[in-house]
Parts: sequence; C-alpha cells; structure tokens
Amino acid sequence: LLAVSLFATTSISAAEQDKLANIERLLEVTNSEEIVKSILGQTEQMMSNMGAQIGVRPNEEEYFSNFSEKVFDLLTNEMNWDTLKTDFIELYSQNFTEKEIADMLSFYETDSGRAMVEKMPLVLQESIQLSQNRMMSIMPDIQEMARELQQELEQVRSSQ
Repeated sequence: LLAVSLFATTSISAAEQDKLANIERLLEVTNSEEIVKSILGQTEQMMSNMGAQIGVRPNEEEYFSNFSEKVFDLLTNEMNWDTLKTDFIELYSQNFTEKEIADMLSFYETDSGRAMVEKMPLVLQESIQLSQNRMMSIMPDIQEMARELQQELEQVRSSQ
C-alpha cells in the first residue's frame, strides 16, 4: 500500500511538473514577459500625463517628478516579470487543465497563433480606442439622462 501511494504521488508530481513546464512554455510563446514590460511602459506614460491632469505647476514639477520616479521604481520592483511569472504560472495551473494548456500551446506555436500574439496588442489597443470614441459620442445622452434623473429626484424630494 505504501509503495502504491508513493508511486501515485510521484506520478502526480511528474504530471504536475509537465503541466507547469507547458504553462511556462505557453507564457513564453505568448510573449507574456513583453506584455508586462509594455504595461509598465504605459504606466510610465500615464504618470507623465497625470501631472498635466492634476495641474502640476512649473514650480511643483520637481516634486511631481520625484513622486513619479518613486512610483515607477516601486512598480518596476513589484510588477516585473520575475516577480509575476510564478503568480501567472499558478493562475494558469488553477484555471486550465493540462489538456487545455497543451491545446493552447499547440495553437500558439502555429503560424496563426504567432500572428495572434503579434497582432493582438494592436487589436486590443484599437478596440479600447473604439470603445472610448463610442462612449464619447453617447456621453451627451448620458449627461442628459443624468440631468433628468436629478430633476426627478428633486421633485420627489420637494414633495415629501
């Protein structure tokens, strides 16, 4: 019984090791590390835009620059690929079966899969832009609805 139990544990461990190795390969072929670096780069750009958004004055730029640098250093240290990779592997392991990982890996190693990895960041960026543009076009309608709601609420409140 002990031998069977030991064998089962070893087999599970070997299967789990294979799954983790496939997840690591999947993260590699989907350029996950580059995506994380890209997000950090976008965050740095957002930080520089934030200064203008909050109205940093010329005499305050040094303070804001120091703040931005500290925030970016923190993000770089805590949100880099080396710190996130293990979390990603665990996340994939918890949410995908070994077969699903193998199937995804098979797909992403094809020409179509590589094209998807290459083109998806641009598609996502353009999708976000399309959504933002659509939202801007309907914003006046939403604002009008909000004004109507405010008027209705004021009428209800004044009649109580």
